[in-house]
Amino acid sequence: MRFPRFCACCMRDAETEIPLLYTRTKGVKVIRSKSITWPLPYCHTCISHINAWHRSSRNFKLALFSGLAFSCIFLFAGLLNTALTLSILSLLLALVARYKTRQNALALCTKECPTVHVAASYDGWSGSVHSFDFAHRNYAARFMQMNVNKLVNLNSEARAILESCLQDSTFANPKTEGLFLGSERNNKSDEDAGELFFQCVSKIERAKGPASRRAALDAGLQKLTDTELRRRLKVEATRIEVSTGLERMEKLKSRSSRARLLSSLRGYLSDETLPHDFRDEQIRWITETVMELEERERAGAA
Repeated sequence: MRFPRFCACCMRDAETEIPLLYTRTKGVKVIRSKSITWPLPYCHTCISHINAWHRSSRNFKLALFSGLAFSCIFLFAGLLNTALTLSILSLLLALVARYKTRQNALALCTKECPTVHVAASYDGWSGSVHSFDFAHRNYAARFMQMNVNKLVNLNSEARAILESCLQDSTFANPKTEGLFLGSERNNKSDEDAGELFFQCVSKIERAKGPASRRAALDAGLQKLTDTELRRRLKVEATRIEVSTGLERMEKLKSRSSRARLLSSLRGYLSDETLPHDFRDEQIRWITETVMELEERERAGAA
């Protein structure tokens, strides 16, 4: 995954990086956690308004806690009115201090900054697919442009951003705005292949029933010539099939119907051409869902 080398907040030259972190935790008795971090390009000015905003919350809590602590001392001394007055004053002073600190943070933002907070988030992963959310529309467009061959499951807004990016002459020649710092430009054939890829994924998602989804997958495989894109299309088709199947499984009442569906889902994952880590992850997902349904049944029976 490549990130455009300019600030994700104000779109100026990046001077440093900040971490985008997501931690996944599993288990009840035995807790297992896994974290993935991505370096997000940022400038020092935008980092300063993020820190200033966070500092306002910390200062508010500190001021409020200190005031309440002194109020408790007066309360234990029997000075109820003094304790009450000090508590109210502490709250008011803490609110004023937070307001001023946040105004200072907002003053550090440029007109290009879409938010005073971190302008991007990493929302986790599923197998080889990672989810990101960008507050700045142009940065999102640049990011998708640089990773066009890896895009899947785009919503309508993201598709519109990408299409406008590919049609915009400014984006076609990044040097006109001086925004890239040594970044690479995907050629037109890569863009066309990437566009075709997520069109195929979209058709599979819209298809109704396993047979229709299989037909959409076969049609997509015939259109794609790149080996990696064909492999990824099979991965996405399998992920969609498993996800849809598990949603159906939760609605089924009969154990025999669940067993048939479970066998069908495992059949999709028996394809040896699928990545092993993806297959293992999907099998764990199926197993956890089945166990959860069985626990619900037992709890209902009790």
